Amino acid sequence: MIPKIEWATKRFLLCWIILESISRVALAGDLYPPLGQVQATNRVQINQQFIPGSTSGTLPWRIEESGSYVLTGNIKVTDPNYAGHGIEIDADVNDVTLDLNGFVIEGLPGSGDGIHVNFSGAGARNITIFNGSVRGWGDDGIEFDTTVGDAFVLRVTDVRVMSNSGDGITMPIPGGGGLFLTHCMARGNGGTGFRIGGSSEVRECLVEDNGGDGIVCAGGCRIVDNLINRHCDGAGIHQVLGEHTLIQANRLIAGRIRVDSPGNLIVQNDVNLVPNCSSGPSYELAGSNTFGEIVSISNTGQIGANAWANFQD
Repeated sequence: MIPKIEWATKRFLLCWIILESISRVALAGDLYPPLGQVQATNRVQINQQFIPGSTSGTLPWRIEESGSYVLTGNIKVTDPNYAGHGIEIDADVNDVTLDLNGFVIEGLPGSGDGIHVNFSGAGARNITIFNGSVRGWGDDGIEFDTTVGDAFVLRVTDVRVMSNSGDGITMPIPGGGGLFLTHCMARGNGGTGFRIGGSSEVRECLVEDNGGDGIVCAGGCRIVDNLINRHCDGAGIHQVLGEHTLIQANRLIAGRIRVDSPGNLIVQNDVNLVPNCSSGPSYELAGSNTFGEIVSISNTGQIGANAWANFQD
């Protein structure tokens, strides 16, 4: 015979079941969290109010060890006499992820780089910067100071570098390498938009209205699927040394493709110089390069069957 359960016992069991259910939901979190910024979890927060190693709350913000870092607000230079950088990643610090979190790192004329990555003889590897803007700095937007020639796996994604006095994103040529830029924008910088060393890539970026060349690269690079506008005083794409660089499927308006060294591949690009730029060749290619047929599209009509052709108009 199954014993009867007293009413008090039933109430206790019912309350226990309800409390247990509530605690499980609380531990799991809201199934439908409100929209808004993702909170930093197990990441070091960077903001204007807290700057490690500083008693006065002044820049630069220094990253001195490996880890994940996230901006929780804009960083802006307010002192017109400030000549330093915005964020510095110290030499020999590997495995750093810097999430700009949609915020802006903003400088003033006379300041240094927005983000400056130092290197030493040991090199540095696996540094990622993404999702934000760097603008108005007195030197470069982002500089990888890889003078030792031993830096690989450097990534910049979804970052906009604008109105900096120097280059947008840069590293020494020769000396740097292994930099991968995707979905970035360089606009209105005083120098080159993007300057990348050997074994690097620029893919699906917008580069326009910079004072120097749009993209400068060394050997072993891939320059693919970019939109490059208004670089009449220089070149839209300029390969300055080395070989085995692929320049493919880029659209250039008011800027030419220039390749100074042999042994590279140039295919499926479209260059439009007029009416903004002075007369001259759309493609300035050194000897002993491999390139698709250069086809004029000034006249309408069906083009040939050459799938590797470059176009000009």
